[in-house]
Amino acid sequence: NFMDDDTGEAVLDEAEFSFKIKEILSRVAELVRTGIRASVLREGARVALIGSPNVGKSSLLNALLMRERAIVTAIPGTTRDTVEESVSIEGIPVILIDTAGIRESRDEVERMGVDRSIREAERADIVLWLVDGTRPLNEGDEHIFDGVSTKNPLVVITKADLENCVFSDENGFFFGFPAVSVSSVTGEGLGALKKRIAAMLLGAESEQGFDPIITNSRHIALLKAAAGNLRAASELILTGDTDAPYYELREAIGSLAGILGREDPAEELVDSIFANFCLGK
Repeated sequence: NFMDDDTGEAVLDEAEFSFKIKEILSRVAELVRTGIRASVLREGARVALIGSPNVGKSSLLNALLMRERAIVTAIPGTTRDTVEESVSIEGIPVILIDTAGIRESRDEVERMGVDRSIREAERADIVLWLVDGTRPLNEGDEHIFDGVSTKNPLVVITKADLENCVFSDENGFFFGFPAVSVSSVTGEGLGALKKRIAAMLLGAESEQGFDPIITNSRHIALLKAAAGNLRAASELILTGDTDAPYYELREAIGSLAGILGREDPAEELVDSIFANFCLGK
C-alpha cells in the first residue's frame, strides 16, 4: 500500500490504509456483537422505551407484557419514574424499561424522571425510540433523537390504528434507523417489533451458522475499546496527521494483544508502519 512520490520517497496510500483498517474494524465489531449475544442469552437484555410524553410508551409496555402493568392516561407526564418488567421476546429474556417522557419541565420531580430516562438509554442494550405517528415531529422529538442516535435505536412509530402522518421510508427506515409501526390497541406490528428486537440482540445467522461467541466480559470490553480506536484511526489517517492515528492504532493493537495474553506488540508493529514512510500530502 506504499507508493513512491516524485522524490522517490515511500508515501503511504491513506485511502487504502483507511479501508484496510475498516475491514479489521468490521471483524472486531462482529466479535463484539457475539459477546453481547452471549451476555443477552445468559443475563437477559435491557430494552429501554424512550420518547416524548404521551407517545405511547406505557401502552406499548402493557401490550408487550400482554397485561396491565403501567398506568395509561391521556395526561402527558404520567410516568415519572422508570418501570421495569421481565418478559420473554422470541425466547430471549428481556427487561423492558418504561421511562418518563422526555421534555423540558419546571417540575423538579418530573425533571428527575427525565434524568433517569436518559441514564436508562445509556445503559440499555437496545433503545426503542417511540414516535407518535399521529403528529409531526417537534423540537422535543428532535432533541430526543440527538440523545439516542448514538445508541442505534429501533424506531417505533406508535398509534398505527389512528390516522398517521409519520411513516418510515420505502426501505423501512426513519431518520436512517430501522422502523416498525405498531398499535398497542389492536396489536398491529407487535409481532414484527418482537422479531426485530430479537434480530438486533442476536444478530443475523450466516451461511456457516453463528460465529464463535465471545463470553469473557474482559475480552468484550477490550474488543469494544479496540473498535473505538480503529474507527478513530480510519478517519484520522485521511487527515494526513501521523501522530493521532499512530496513537489510536497502538491502543487498538494493545487491546487485542491483551485478549491473547501476549505482551503488547503495538509499539514495534505500528512503528514499522510509520517509521520509514511519510503520509501523502
